Amino acid sequence: MKLRPRILRTLLGKEVLKLKKNLSALMLLGLLVTVALLISLSWEDPVAANQPCQIVYPPSWADSDWIEYLREHPPSHLRIQLTPLKNLTHHRGRLRLPPQVCAIEMKPLRSDSARETQVQVVYHFPYKRYDAIAPTAAWFWATWKQFDSTDIEYDVAYAPYRTRQPSSMASLIRKKAIESVNLDLIATMLLLSVQFFACCHLYVSFSSQDRERGTTAALALAPVSLMELLLAKFAFHLSLGLSVSALILVIISGATSVHASSFLILLVVGVAWLCIGTVISSFTKTQNVASMLMFCYMLGGGTLFYLATQFPIFRLLRLLTVENHAVTLLYASIRSGHLLSIPFVLCLILTLIWTVLATTLFARMGWQS
Repeated sequence: MKLRPRILRTLLGKEVLKLKKNLSALMLLGLLVTVALLISLSWEDPVAANQPCQIVYPPSWADSDWIEYLREHPPSHLRIQLTPLKNLTHHRGRLRLPPQVCAIEMKPLRSDSARETQVQVVYHFPYKRYDAIAPTAAWFWATWKQFDSTDIEYDVAYAPYRTRQPSSMASLIRKKAIESVNLDLIATMLLLSVQFFACCHLYVSFSSQDRERGTTAALALAPVSLMELLLAKFAFHLSLGLSVSALILVIISGATSVHASSFLILLVVGVAWLCIGTVISSFTKTQNVASMLMFCYMLGGGTLFYLATQFPIFRLLRLLTVENHAVTLLYASIRSGHLLSIPFVLCLILTLIWTVLATTLFARMGWQS
């Protein structure tokens, strides 16, 4: 079937006019962008915001050019403390550090005449919290390169340490909740909220409104193919969701930290939610019933995710949901830029299944009043 650009432009224009008249949708999207802006301006790591990272050096380096260079070039965005090794104590061969404090320890391994030619750089950080030391490590190696230390051989070692657990259960729960929250997780939730609203909730609202008023049936009986009608709706809602998501990503992560894999994931998840919205709107002829089904879908998803934490059988059922893979994929992409292959393939398969189901239902009953 041949798609006609002029017809698609006309249909897209009708979707844009519907959005302009829906001030509540524009306000909600603007609110999510504003939340992202406020978070990016005020965010600090709740665990390590007030803790300096220590640069530990052997006493023999106290008057070296390298330590002097570090003193003269402190970072403006980090709290760095130069500490001689003699000021710290050891426990079972490890540095004894205050809770949640990170350290980069420099150990000379081999000397050649008057200077060290082989050094081991050891990262000390809380267990499973490498992100706490990552900014300091980036600054350290950038300064190392500026100092022109390329003639010194080095290797990197990791020494994560476990902190003592709080005595009370309430303190433990509060500590785990704080540690689990980070800027990447917040960005993931904001992006998925935008995509779900634009590609599922708003789509169901517009489609059910058109069916209730007979607009969809009138267009279907006009010289407009059902595929052109559906494609125009998909293109509009995908463009809206991806545009707002791109703005939020730039605000939170910065333009240089945005990964192409994030948009690929948002595109696939957006298509899946559009297909789910098409299935929901195909079974309803009024906006009130469509809103009730949307509420049931969200309530059912939340219930399933809770039951999956209690019963193994529901964990298998959770694997059949797009939302389960969307959170994992998008979080990994924002955090490291990696695209997890297995969850992405599963998400793609689910999207294809929903696409076939949605197009079939829309062709049979989704356009009728």
